[in-house]
Amino acid sequence: MTQPPDQPGWPVPEQPPAQQWQPPPPKPKAPLVLGILIGAVVPFFGVALPLALPDGSAVEALAPFVWVFLVLLSGAGLLFSDETRRWGVGILIGLFGMLIIGAGACVALLVVVLSAYSGG
Repeated sequence: MTQPPDQPGWPVPEQPPAQQWQPPPPKPKAPLVLGILIGAVVPFFGVALPLALPDGSAVEALAPFVWVFLVLLSGAGLLFSDETRRWGVGILIGLFGMLIIGAGACVALLVVVLSAYSGG
């Protein structure tokens, strides 16, 4: 006598193994170093721009500040999106790093020049 299918002991077909949850693959990250280079190098074009402008123009005096302001705004603007946040962080790191290194170079140059012209 055979057992009906609803009785215990009846051969039950094998269940497929339960798949475990896998996290989604990570998104490719934008290179932070490239953003740092952009933030550090682009403001130097503000120094070269007055050389191409006519002497005495108001834009000539403001060109370095405009370039730094544009780089600062673009870096801050890129922070608001997840896809572009690394670019924005890189640009801001490069910009402020360049400003800190430039300020240190100015202070060192000032100390050298003042010590050369001092009476000692």
